[in-house]
Amino acid sequence: MKAFKRILSIIMASVLVFSVFAMNASAADMVRSGDVNGDGNITAADARTALRIAAQISYADGMQRSYADADGNGKVTSADARLILRVAARIDDEDVLAMFEPENIPETPDVPIPPEEPVIPDYDTDTKEMTLCEGDSQYLSYFILKDRDNAEWTSSNPACVTVDKDGVITAVKRGFSCIIVECGDDVYYYEITVKNAIQIKADSFRNKYPDGYYWNKHTPSAKYPDVTETPCDDHESGTYAYCKGQCAGFAALMFQEVHGVSMYSYGKKGVTWDTVKPGDYIRLVKHHSIYVLDVIEEGDVIGYDHYAKKNITADEKQLIVVHCNWGWTCNIIWDDVFTQKYAIDPNYSYTI
Repeated sequence: MKAFKRILSIIMASVLVFSVFAMNASAADMVRSGDVNGDGNITAADARTALRIAAQISYADGMQRSYADADGNGKVTSADARLILRVAARIDDEDVLAMFEPENIPETPDVPIPPEEPVIPDYDTDTKEMTLCEGDSQYLSYFILKDRDNAEWTSSNPACVTVDKDGVITAVKRGFSCIIVECGDDVYYYEITVKNAIQIKADSFRNKYPDGYYWNKHTPSAKYPDVTETPCDDHESGTYAYCKGQCAGFAALMFQEVHGVSMYSYGKKGVTWDTVKPGDYIRLVKHHSIYVLDVIEEGDVIGYDHYAKKNITADEKQLIVVHCNWGWTCNIIWDDVFTQKYAIDPNYSYTI
């Protein structure tokens, strides 16, 4: 880079000296190469452009690189910029001028040119995913269909997501559905997860309190200042990771982050397995606290089997949660699963 700056400064100084001698050489006359900017003249500006191409500061297509490659060696370097500048200053050097004769212009190099539009991949065999909020609608323009007008659109769980003949889906209520699109011999799948506003708000904190980090008041992480990268002292000593009530503190923090109020001041006690819902603070078996992200009932659709062409359903009630300090670890865990084998203590479980 220092060498480049030094050469550039020489060329800039040369502009002041030689600009009055700029050569008005047209493509029909002696010179074809060296006119890098294509204005019909060879000037110090062309030398500067060639130097920027050599330093990879400026992008050049194949034709520009051909004109900038003054010595014809297939590469654009600072030497080419110097040669172009000598022609611009009308230095009488037959060897230099000969390099710019039409017969000595190298063939245009095969330089790839960036596409103007992004390449659209073929998704014929892929399954895509989308999360929507209850009440939202979305046009599935994603699919590359041979005959979109005759495509057949089906929702595997219309109680959750509906789809019309044009591929417009509507999120009816939280849950899961697979949109199946049949177009001739091609079959496409789009897996839709529907969440309510509380769930969407909770998901927004995944980067603030990322999975695998710790919430234990140690030195904050440089990347995520609200968590730490080191486990608690109890865990480090090899003892059971009590973490001084961190599970309760973190679950209460999530409740306040999502709802905007303190659960102790505004929450209502008495949550049970029959009434639990997304957004609740739950105390399990009198010793562990969790924040509920989702509640899956027995029989709810949780996936779609493409081969059997049928929904996959839950065989028991489940809570999908975020929590920390569970068992022998004290890190934050997102999307963990708890079933009814863990009793809820309604005296220390809050809802809003």
